[in-house]
Amino acid sequence: MSSRRKFIKTASLFAGGSISLLNSGFTKEETIDFEKATNDDELFAMVRKQLLIPDKRIYLNTGSLGPSPLDVIDGMHTTTRQLESNPVGENWGPLGNQMELVRKKVADFIHAEVDEIVLTRNTTEGFNLIAQSFKLEAGDEIITTTLEHGGGEVGLDFLVKTKGAVLKKIELPLPGNSVIEIVEGIKKEITPKTKLLMLSHVNTITGMLMPFAEITKITRPNGIYLIADGAQAPGLSFY
Repeated sequence: MSSRRKFIKTASLFAGGSISLLNSGFTKEETIDFEKATNDDELFAMVRKQLLIPDKRIYLNTGSLGPSPLDVIDGMHTTTRQLESNPVGENWGPLGNQMELVRKKVADFIHAEVDEIVLTRNTTEGFNLIAQSFKLEAGDEIITTTLEHGGGEVGLDFLVKTKGAVLKKIELPLPGNSVIEIVEGIKKEITPKTKLLMLSHVNTITGMLMPFAEITKITRPNGIYLIADGAQAPGLSFY
């Protein structure tokens, strides 16, 4: 219970401060204090009041298009009006500076350097940018699994179509009984032609946590790029 409160509270601060709810029974000055929830039902009732999802609708597909909290919706509206009031001045001025602050927040959140952060609209766009940056040759191998999200596979398909790369989709044991079993399953598929390995950090289908630290002991010595689909992973830091 406490870890859920910590996750929601920290996520709300990361998004832009305390949660204020508009047009949902709360005034702008009122905020939600998740620590006041005494059980899960109260906690998630507080969370639900931030969303525009109707009470009788259960919405679970946040892995594709998730609903934004009212605080985010109102913030986007305010920011758009500010930008449109002076597009050039705001984009290379106050709003542009705020975007750089967002990159700093993201870097601190995932323990990275600011110059390692690129803001994209979604994970699929990020994968496409990565895929377009690789200079592969015909016959070079890309390894992934049969359980990856389609958004990640789009970039790999681009390399197959434009570079003549070979895409190998391997099956991993389900459930994985040990780190060694997973690592060895990947290791046996690697050949001298393998250039890329793309895996989900937390698999979108099975929830498996991929042992990246151990996998890098295979990829780095062989000069293989390891691409992580980290879309589901940031919440792990709260548990």
